[in-house]
Amino acid sequence: ESAERASRAKDEFIAVLSHELRTPLTPVLLTASLMEAHPSLPAELREDLAAIRRYVELESRLIGDLLDLTRIEGGGGQLNLDDVDLGQIAAASVDRLRLFGERNGVRFRLDVPPSSPPVRGDAARLGQVFINLLHNAVKFSPNGGEVSVAVRRAEGELVASVADQGIGIPEADQARVFERFY
Repeated sequence: ESAERASRAKDEFIAVLSHELRTPLTPVLLTASLMEAHPSLPAELREDLAAIRRYVELESRLIGDLLDLTRIEGGGGQLNLDDVDLGQIAAASVDRLRLFGERNGVRFRLDVPPSSPPVRGDAARLGQVFINLLHNAVKFSPNGGEVSVAVRRAEGELVASVADQGIGIPEADQARVFERFY
């Protein structure tokens, strides 16, 4: 019972800490974004503001990932399963990150069928998977690069893919990509 109580206390602490860390980031992100868009600022200053915005966005995502990890480890990672359109989820995720891609000089190429058979899944979690993959793809793509997102039928299954023109993961590290914090 004391281990369970300690685990709940840890989860609550991380939830409060995540909120406290994220709260001051919101005005910094908003201010940097607004200033970055101001055409009268020198280009060098706008680039600095864009870097600040990207770092704040990354920090906010890391905080969210920490909170998600805590929920999953605590058994709170419940799935809301439903019949979902994977192509629509992919397209919505690309739309959400389109501005981020443009700001980083990366364009998206979306190849999804106009309609596809539904898959059983949690739309929010699948969307988060796409967002994470797309964010990393943009982050590691060269300026002027392209990120391809596709949903296609293959051998009776629906397959989603995200491909970028970045440096990739070294072959020696590929077996470890699903290890915690690797």
